[in-house]
Amino acid sequence: PGWAWSDVLESFRAIETDLDFSGPAHGDSGPIRVRRTHEMAGTTERFITAAQRAGFGWIEDLNDCGPEPVSGTGAVPLNIVDGVRTGSGAGFLLPALGRPNLTLHSRTRVARLRFTGTTATGVDAVGPHGRVTLTADRIVLCAGAIQTAQLLMLSGIGAEEGLRAVGVPAVNPLPVGTSFSDHPEWVLPTDWTVAPGRPVLEVVLNTADGLEIRPYTGGFVAMTGDGTAGHADWPHIGVALMRPRARGRITLASADPEAAPLIEHRYDSEPEDVAALRQGAELARELARTATHVGEPVWSTSQHLCGTAPMGADTDPRAVVDHRCRVHGIDNLWVIDGSVLPAITSRGPHATIVMIGHRAAEFVR
Repeated sequence: PGWAWSDVLESFRAIETDLDFSGPAHGDSGPIRVRRTHEMAGTTERFITAAQRAGFGWIEDLNDCGPEPVSGTGAVPLNIVDGVRTGSGAGFLLPALGRPNLTLHSRTRVARLRFTGTTATGVDAVGPHGRVTLTADRIVLCAGAIQTAQLLMLSGIGAEEGLRAVGVPAVNPLPVGTSFSDHPEWVLPTDWTVAPGRPVLEVVLNTADGLEIRPYTGGFVAMTGDGTAGHADWPHIGVALMRPRARGRITLASADPEAAPLIEHRYDSEPEDVAALRQGAELARELARTATHVGEPVWSTSQHLCGTAPMGADTDPRAVVDHRCRVHGIDNLWVIDGSVLPAITSRGPHATIVMIGHRAAEFVR
């Protein structure tokens, strides 16, 4: 199986019901409903007007604008309808809970994988009643790019030097977590009025050189747990770099599964990335200057970290899984989440990750 656009289009269509657009690029019967904001107001409306005056056109459909980089402003496709957000859990897992071959272990955390030789046979976990061992003939990791990488390393799959440093015996030396990607974001505080009850981001401006300007309607930073400036609803503009060169690293801080791993984003390790973000901050300031005061930028994240167990051939020194999402050198073990992306998407990766789950499910049947 391949991963070209022609290979994955049907999975993209299968996961969604687009309520705004039809046609070959959009699904009409999937569990995740997609809608865009149609009536812009306040900050969003002023931002669109400023962008148009600066020469940026309107992109009618950000999910169907061709393979080449585009420049312009468009409404963000949201999986929010009538104030309710539908993710993959509500769209796929909850409807399947009645199946006789499915058991959901709530409040249960996997501590490490179990192996017989190089065959994955089960997991050690901790649940509400203490420790438990679960066995299976097929094990799929989908804990997200951070915790999937941590779990692989705790289980002895990772770079030998890092495993040795925390006393974890190596089962299979693979470059887990050694070169992840993320969308770095500079956040510029503003004094415009927060718009309660509206999506936190309704439109974005994309530039042909890979910047995304985000006029947040509310305090998105507050949602990430960042107490910047002490404001619970800190209005701001985001400037994100969608095709960054910098690569980060995740390593174990301890062999204790309860200990958080060490995450080094290294956002500023590539001068060209920093220069691009600086250019984007100046553009954002120019667009917003007639509507608001714009403060100095601070480093933040788009929370799009991915690629900690990237897909590739067994001859690829960066690869952890093959084209069917199987971990190299290990039988009965798959990784199916954002960890497997060999390169970060040039848009938010959520839809792509859900597509990966839908397509790769065929590989483990």
